[in-house]
Amino acid sequence: MRHVLTSEAVAHAWAHQTQDQARNAKGSVFFRLDCIYSYGEHFCIARHVTSTSGKQAVLFTTKSYSVTTSAHCGMVRSAASHLTRFDVANVFAKIKGEHEGNLGDYAKRINAYLLKSTRARTDFNKGWTHKEAVELRQEAIAYAQFFRVPYAKTLPAVPALGSATLAKIKAAEDKRVAAERKRVLAESREAIAQWRAGEYARLPHGLADMLRISKDGQSVETSRGVSFPISHAKRGLALVRAVRERGQEWKTNGHTCALGHYRIDSIQPDGTVRAGCHTVKFSEIERVSAAIDAAPSVLESLETQQA
Repeated sequence: MRHVLTSEAVAHAWAHQTQDQARNAKGSVFFRLDCIYSYGEHFCIARHVTSTSGKQAVLFTTKSYSVTTSAHCGMVRSAASHLTRFDVANVFAKIKGEHEGNLGDYAKRINAYLLKSTRARTDFNKGWTHKEAVELRQEAIAYAQFFRVPYAKTLPAVPALGSATLAKIKAAEDKRVAAERKRVLAESREAIAQWRAGEYARLPHGLADMLRISKDGQSVETSRGVSFPISHAKRGLALVRAVRERGQEWKTNGHTCALGHYRIDSIQPDGTVRAGCHTVKFSEIERVSAAIDAAPSVLESLETQQA
């Protein structure tokens, strides 16, 4: 029996348990008995398990992985597609407490999908993430039944899409997020003041995006480390004001408003600007609007440079 196979053959040999071990030529994917690994025993992709009643399944890791390990994982998923699969945090779970830990992780992922559903902007995304929550809960129940572990008190219910219960979940999460932002803001006042004054400051994650004028007055700088010419900001500010006056959302579809190397993606009726990873509220834009208004336009800047 050959023990050095192609990567795909290793995955299939493991999935069908036709032999007790095998590896590819580089040793980057291999298995011994019930576990298959990527680049070493520190990363078990999946493990065969058997229930007390003799049923078989595969525990597949939910851990993040590199590009190459991701390819190994996809290959193993394909080879084991005929088997019952549970995606879990701990593929080595064997005792009740460890299985309960995996159920707790299922609960976190279900709640995460529910929150995504409440935040989704389109009906399609709302429906898709809600469906993911439903299906993940079904998988979690099957896992609990497979290992005969109680689940009623661990797994959250999945309210109907558009229900009042789902709205309450969103309200509770919004309240929690607002409280966390308030706490971070209170703890960061000194750093914020230092940054607004033009100095370097270590700003924590979770703060709303901020703007300031560079020390030489030539650029607008963001708290995420991006800068663009103040002359471009002048054009962007005019667009924001026009959107607020019209009271209609502006999107970049067929239109472009460049800010240096970047561009505005959308502007909400209230003046909130979204550009890439940035979301800047109008109140923040107003902080620097006077300096932007006083700055020369793009054409005036070019004329000055040519002169």
